[in-house]
Amino acid sequence: MKEAGRVVNKETLALHGLGRKVAPYDRSIDLHISMLRRKLGHGQSTLSPIRTIRGSGYFFALSDEK
Repeated sequence: MKEAGRVVNKETLALHGLGRKVAPYDRSIDLHISMLRRKLGHGQSTLSPIRTIRGSGYFFALSDEK
């Protein structure tokens, strides 16, 4: 939430969220993001505030951003 409105890469998320570096082929961050999306109640029919930025990381959109 501190980085809302900015792209955060997987390495940063792993260090701060899991306390470790990302290993090759490590999908744990992807799994956590998927679970967060479900808990926020955003299915495939609505746009999730957590967006995947391919090759860069993840973006948490503020409520007024599209």
